[in-house]
Amino acid sequence: MKKRPDIKKLKKKKYIDKERQYHNKFKKSLKMILKSRKVKSLSCEVLAEILTNYKTIETLIKYFYTIYYKVENGLVIALDLSDLGWNVNVWRQKYAKRVEDISEIIGLMNLKHLKSLDLSNNRIRSVKDLMNLKNLTHLYISNNKIDIDNLQFFEKMKNLKFLDIHQNKIADSNKIHELRKKMNVKIKSNLLFE
Repeated sequence: MKKRPDIKKLKKKKYIDKERQYHNKFKKSLKMILKSRKVKSLSCEVLAEILTNYKTIETLIKYFYTIYYKVENGLVIALDLSDLGWNVNVWRQKYAKRVEDISEIIGLMNLKHLKSLDLSNNRIRSVKDLMNLKNLTHLYISNNKIDIDNLQFFEKMKNLKFLDIHQNKIADSNKIHELRKKMNVKIKSNLLFE
């Protein structure tokens, strides 16, 4: 089987963006896959996921300017979208938009292998859509506008082991205590406590 041209092309790109600010973190991962000839054993579905992950990160960089991510086996496993709107892209003289709704994060649900997600310091009100990220183990969503009604969604995230929800609109309640039985929850300094 020949190497897939799209994967090979991705591997050669040094930067993920046109401004050459973001090194292509997929490159090293794809190089290992291609070198070990694992690409032959990858299904078309997995190859499509790799390309989708790459395009999603490329789009997030264009839209939000400052993001951090980690790639393993060609797939994004960690994504930091904290402090959106506070970061200025000097070259474009624009401010990134602060996220108020998960649906504003274009392609987030494409990152099916995401284990760690940081959405701290935004204006998010609901986390319902995050339930679709089945592999999520660590969620940092401090300093947003999350209220106690969102606790039900955290409870449904079966693989979630760590949750940082401090500085939100959540009062200590029995629901918090139940949640703490399932995972490590950081809740100090919530607005309704002060």
